Amino acid sequence: MSDSQIREAARAIRNGGVVAYPTEAVFGIGCLPDNVRALTRIMEIKKRDPSKGLIVIGGTFGEISGYLDLPEVPRDFFERMRDFWPGPVTAVLPARSGLPALLTGGRSTLAVRVTAFQPVICLCREAGGALVSTSCNISGRQPFRTAREVLGSFPSGTFDGVLDLPCGGNEKPSRIIDGLSGRILRE
Repeated sequence: MSDSQIREAARAIRNGGVVAYPTEAVFGIGCLPDNVRALTRIMEIKKRDPSKGLIVIGGTFGEISGYLDLPEVPRDFFERMRDFWPGPVTAVLPARSGLPALLTGGRSTLAVRVTAFQPVICLCREAGGALVSTSCNISGRQPFRTAREVLGSFPSGTFDGVLDLPCGGNEKPSRIIDGLSGRILRE
């Protein structure tokens, strides 16, 4: 793993940029979750419907917890997630009020994940906390699995950085569950 690449990508993110980076299965696009300008760029890059919202990913629960309305999260949720976090499972949970509508899709919930994938853990730590994580693709199309595919598919200058490291090898993007009911939203 290239520490200098991660530091460079994290610097771009801290400076308000949008970066493409590998996740457990596919390349993701990320920025700081509170940066509305960067969130807007991600929606434009992906041609994504703003009502869909985005995922917030962290290397620790502490990195994502500030985005959640923790008193509204059922206690048994944490017991259930012990088997899945850190790992490739995203949970939709009550969101802290005041988050950007582009992040939540205008809903009172937010999709969050605690990753076990070392490059993302390092990127979050270097960037100062949680990041947005949405698949690197045009909405409705297949996500990319390599930096080469990303660089060859978007115009030069689309991203403020592309972290050229391999994805984690999972076949499918993260499973998404409703953290309140346990219902699977995406297998």
